[in-house]
Amino acid sequence: MTMTQHFTINKKKLTTKSKPFFVAEIGINFNGSLEIAKQNILMAKRYGADSVKFQYYRTDDFLSNKNLKLKFLVKKKTFVKTQLEIFKKNELSFKNLKTLKNYADKINIDFHATPTNEKGVDELIDIGVKYIKNGSDFLTHTHLLKKIASHKLPVVISTGMSTVKDISYALSFFDKYNRNDIILLHCVSNYPTKDRDANLLRIKSLRKKFKMLVGYSDHTIGNVSAIIAKNFGSVWFEKHFTINNDFDGPDQNFSSNPLNFSKYKENVMKGHKNLINKKKIISLIGNGNINFNNNEKTSRKEFTLSCVSSKNLPINTVLKESHITFKRPGTGLKSYKINQLIGKKLKRSIKKDVLFKLNFLK
Repeated sequence: MTMTQHFTINKKKLTTKSKPFFVAEIGINFNGSLEIAKQNILMAKRYGADSVKFQYYRTDDFLSNKNLKLKFLVKKKTFVKTQLEIFKKNELSFKNLKTLKNYADKINIDFHATPTNEKGVDELIDIGVKYIKNGSDFLTHTHLLKKIASHKLPVVISTGMSTVKDISYALSFFDKYNRNDIILLHCVSNYPTKDRDANLLRIKSLRKKFKMLVGYSDHTIGNVSAIIAKNFGSVWFEKHFTINNDFDGPDQNFSSNPLNFSKYKENVMKGHKNLINKKKIISLIGNGNINFNNNEKTSRKEFTLSCVSSKNLPINTVLKESHITFKRPGTGLKSYKINQLIGKKLKRSIKKDVLFKLNFLK
């Protein structure tokens, strides 16, 4: 398939024939410290990243169950903490978001983030980001998608643990966009992702199905999967980044440190196929299915969003869009089923942050 699309960044056009774009996903790898966040930005710049990415969220935006836990490794020891504890610690205030954006501007590296609410989108626009990333967990978040699309800024959409229906729903909000303004990211939402689960052939499947540029949000350990991804047409590479793999946190253990990130970029740019044995290639390629594979079932249940009550609702309430928000876990009604709720009357009262069920309705 001939690809004619391009994605414009800083007046430069990103295409399948141009140099790929490399993102250091700092995310929550700064342990709530503004200084550590700045050190991450500086090291990302020094070691070859084109942009740094943070997560600009409010924990209450996506957690309905405050007892949900994450298990992760630190110095080869297993820790279990609540998602509430982890994410609250790493929330960025608008003031600190601006500080980090200004610092990135000062050292001449792009800065972007994944928002989790409409206000966050507006605030990212206010500080001057040039493009917005929508994360896999928020792929079908109706309110957020509407807000992002309203700004007509270039958008990068991650597609981990999703289906063709999920992706098509997300893209429906961007029907008026020039397809040059969108990049889909192949992603497997396992942290880290095992080679046998990488399913890199999905990059080609996404390009063929949706006829737009595709990138790679890489959660594997090492550089090999990215080399193959480049050969399959990936134009955008996002890799978790940390200045210290021994820091506390769920993503630190499998993230690239500065030296590894530099090697990662070099290997992708030079296409070091000699680093890959045939057995490993077969393991990484996968089946090319766009719909999530069995290995992502748990992530889809834990990290995607369901229709949830935005406040306490009395019996006989006629549901409006403002009564419904979208939060983890993903075991309830998917957000694209919101129309099954709007206009219906409740036959029982429900409290805030309850996952909607159809049997709540008259």
